[in-house]
Amino acid sequence: MDWIDAMAHFKIAICDLLFPQQAVIADEAFEVTWSIPRVAPGPFMLKTEAQYKQLISKASSIKNPTARILVNEVQIAV
Repeated sequence: MDWIDAMAHFKIAICDLLFPQQAVIADEAFEVTWSIPRVAPGPFMLKTEAQYKQLISKASSIKNPTARILVNEVQIAV
């Protein structure tokens, strides 16, 4: 899956879970990190296409490709 499509899927899921009553969510309202147990224990940021490609590369290099994606809500100063 291309980065733009993956990020769109992530953002839809994040909005549904963390911000169910809001129609529009700023990208700064949350941060996404990833890790792969015993391969890349991280956490590593997931904000750019290069970071996404690193995740795919690391996950694809193991017998059973799995990754842990973590999402944290970020408090935005008003």
